[in-house]
Amino acid sequence: MRSLILSKHTAAVTADNTRKRFATSSEASLTKSTRARAITLAGYTFSPQNNIFLRALARTKGYATDVWVPLPTAQALRLVLRRHADPPVRITHANGDCLYYHNSQFRCSLEEMQRQWRHFTEAPQVMGSGGTKERLADAIPIQEEQLPLNTNGERFEHAAELQMIEYTRRHGYASRYWATPQEAGYLFQSPFRDPFLGVKEHGVEVANIFTSKPLLYYNVSGTTDPSKFTPEVCRRYDPYNFHLRFYRPITAIQLKRSAIEHDCVDQQQWITPERAKWWRVRLKSNVKPVVLIYKPGEVVQLVNVNMTENPKRLKEQSFVRCSFPMEDDELVFQTLVTKK
Repeated sequence: MRSLILSKHTAAVTADNTRKRFATSSEASLTKSTRARAITLAGYTFSPQNNIFLRALARTKGYATDVWVPLPTAQALRLVLRRHADPPVRITHANGDCLYYHNSQFRCSLEEMQRQWRHFTEAPQVMGSGGTKERLADAIPIQEEQLPLNTNGERFEHAAELQMIEYTRRHGYASRYWATPQEAGYLFQSPFRDPFLGVKEHGVEVANIFTSKPLLYYNVSGTTDPSKFTPEVCRRYDPYNFHLRFYRPITAIQLKRSAIEHDCVDQQQWITPERAKWWRVRLKSNVKPVVLIYKPGEVVQLVNVNMTENPKRLKEQSFVRCSFPMEDDELVFQTLVTKK
């Protein structure tokens, strides 16, 4: 009995030390990168175009940091806004929109928010319908490469992440990636098997800001071809056009599907076949342009520059400023890519 008590005490001390190391490293990373690029309170980064937008907004407003707090996090921590606080910013992600407040719009300091976040993630959390309490350090693997990710290579919110880790341990999933049935079927053309979707415990609910109904995510081990979900493909894809303007999310999803199909996710620039022809660059054989309807009766075709026989020439000819309308102007933001 005495040895059992000592064993439990040792395990508790080890878990506590793990939590402290995790919290210290996360906080140090957050402090170090507050001016490097826009990040969330938890230390997550944004897509390139969202990063450009948020950093530009921070400079315009005179904010001292580039730390942004998602509305769900602010609500969970019960953060209080300053009087006359700036309104939240709506950021569009591939999986939906989310509202963000800059950290300076709350009454407490960034350091206090970091402390509250650390306390929140270390405190016992109610998990599942049975009300089982687990601590973050006990539930999350020490190796970050084992954490569950969505098809953009991004982590999930805290409660969903813990549940996914528990299901992975229970069912022995071979992949770290999770997707909605729509993503698996449309983007990757590898739908989930019906028997897999039929088991309620395979699905994890993730909050969706657009509706009161959450999205259901499943581990991609249950798809017809799990090998399609690789680190090279499960990454954020932010396509842009010939003049280095980012495409809107609804267009980006369709372009990512084509990029996966043609094995060119590493290339994010797209052009019209007419522009490739104008530069005397031919398309590769068997290439199917993406056909997009941007207004009633108006369509535009797009191909990835890697679907042509001379991608280098097209990239060299890319330029930012133009005095004539582009065929895909209706599909892009005015945010520009930083050309290297």
